[in-house]
Parts: sequence; structure tokens; C-alpha cells
Amino acid sequence: MSIVNCLSHQLPLSHRYETAHVEGKAIHRTQPERDALQLLGSFLIQYGVSFALECNLFNLWLAKYPFGGDLETQFPNNKASQLAAKQKIVQEMSLGQSSDLALSKIIKLIMDNEEGLKKMVEYELVSQSGGGYNDSDESDDKDEYAQIWSEVHGVSTTPVGLGPMMRRNPRARDESFEEQTLRRRRREAMVLLETGRPIEREDIIQRVDP
Repeated sequence: MSIVNCLSHQLPLSHRYETAHVEGKAIHRTQPERDALQLLGSFLIQYGVSFALECNLFNLWLAKYPFGGDLETQFPNNKASQLAAKQKIVQEMSLGQSSDLALSKIIKLIMDNEEGLKKMVEYELVSQSGGGYNDSDESDDKDEYAQIWSEVHGVSTTPVGLGPMMRRNPRARDESFEEQTLRRRRREAMVLLETGRPIEREDIIQRVDP
């Protein structure tokens, strides 16, 4: 897919952008990268995450994306801290807590897809305690990832090995089903604009249940 190839070619500039962002410097992504991110988000909505995965979305781009910039400089000789910092940034994006709207939308769409979430765990973009994917026991894996899926979406309170950052919000225990649904839908509102002008109502696409 040409969009993924474009983003792959932009990775060195993405590294510069992420590093500057961490350092508090005001720089912008390149126009080709901004366009490609917005196109990818629209593509995921229209054609689905599974098709994007078939186009090597992770191998060519997402698994290589420099979340947090130069983590080796920030955490020298500390792979565990580097991984934790990257996963924290990804988690913030999935919860809509990042100012990077275009990339956050892509992360949210991928993690809302069971197959996409499985890939996020496989490539260590989200944490999973107790080991990684095991091809030798596919049926157990399906059950395990189904549990992770329900945990992320606030369906189940059963603790599963997705790490403390991915555990269900305790606040949900005190909310009714309708309140949880409304809050989830608000999170799922997808902002497509990244031009700097004020966001207007027509710039927001919200999922409509069938």
C-alpha cells in the first residue's frame, strides 16, 4: 500500500519530529507525512484494519515508528525503561490523551480491532505480562487475546496480562452501562483535522451504530 510505503520513507523525519517534541521544540511534521497519516486514518475507517495488516503496516512502519523520539539517549543502556516509555506513549494515544491527533486516531482504530490489538502486543507496542505470542497453542492464544480485547474495551473486570497501564479504569465500576457507552463513544470521536485552524463540527466523525 503506497500510504504505508510513504510513511516508511518518512521515518527518519518522524524521528526528528518526535525527538524535538519531547524536547519541547515547536516543529511540525512534513506535509507528506501529515497527508499520509490522515489518509491512513481514513483508509482504516473505510476498508478496515485487517486489510492494512495484510499490507505490512507493522513491519514497514508502525513497529519502527520512533514513539518518544531518541529513547536510547533518554534511557541509556536501559531497554526496559525504553520499552516502558514507548508503551506509555502508545497507551496515552489510545486513550485520546495525546495532542498528536492523526497518529492517535490510527492507534485507536488498530487497538479497537482484535487482530490489530494482537499485533500491538506481538510487537510490544502495548505490554503483556507472562510472555509473548506462542504459536504452539493457538487455541489458548485466541482465548488470551479475547480476554485482552474485552479488558481494553471495559467489558470484563478479570485481570489479564496486559500490564498496569492497560487495566480497566476503576471509575467504570461506578458507572451505569449507558454512562460507559456514552463515555466510550466520546472517546471514539475521530478528529481528522491537523491544519492549525479551529476544529469545527464537520471535522469530527463519530461512529454510528447500525
